[in-house]
Amino acid sequence: MVLIVIKALTWIIAISIWAIIGLYLWFPALFVATVFYVTAVFAVAFLKDRRLQWQAGTTLENAATLYQDGFPKLHHAIWDEKPEETSLGMGAAAVVKFLLLSMLFLGGATAFWYWLWRYVLARVFR
Repeated sequence: MVLIVIKALTWIIAISIWAIIGLYLWFPALFVATVFYVTAVFAVAFLKDRRLQWQAGTTLENAATLYQDGFPKLHHAIWDEKPEETSLGMGAAAVVKFLLLSMLFLGGATAFWYWLWRYVLARVFR
C-alpha cells in the first residue's frame, strides 16, 4: 500500500516536471530539426546525397515526437514491475557522455529561449 502511494506521488511529480521541462526542450529541438531538414533538402538538391535527407527526416520525426513520447516513457519507468531485457550495459564513459550531451542540449535550449525573448518577442511587444 505504501509503495503504491509513493509510486503515485512520484508519477505525479515526474509527469508535472516533464510537462514543463519537456515543453521547454521540445520547441528548440523542433526548431533545430526543422532547420536541419530544410538545409538537407537543399543539400540533396545540389549534392544528390539521399542519406542526408533520410537522416534529417529521422531527426525531424524524433524531435516532433519528443514531448509526447516522454509521458508514456515516464509512466512505464515508474509502473512497470519487470524491466525490459536490454543489452546496453552503459559504462561510466557512456553515462558521462550522456550527461554532457544533455547539459549541452539544455544550454542550447536556454540560448534559444533567450534569443527568442531578447530579439524577437521583445520587439513584437514594444
